[in-house]
Amino acid sequence: MYWCYGFNALITSIYLFLILYLGELFKHQIGFVFLGFATIKIALFLILKYYKGIEIEVTQFIAFFLPYFASVVYEILVTKHILDKLSFKE
Repeated sequence: MYWCYGFNALITSIYLFLILYLGELFKHQIGFVFLGFATIKIALFLILKYYKGIEIEVTQFIAFFLPYFASVVYEILVTKHILDKLSFKE
């Protein structure tokens, strides 16, 4: 079940790369990108669970959601920092 840590790290890295490099271009859509990536993370996890036939026990649930919540908190802090630096005056 350690693949959950790598999975969350990979998806978070992709999100942060997109936000850092495309944040200025799509500054009005950053919130939607955040919500989309949160949805993609859960959907990909459930798809992997379904196709691998993994039964989720309480320990496995915790093993996924602890790194998930840690990465979401980190994404929120980075997104907030980026939004604070952006100018929305046109």
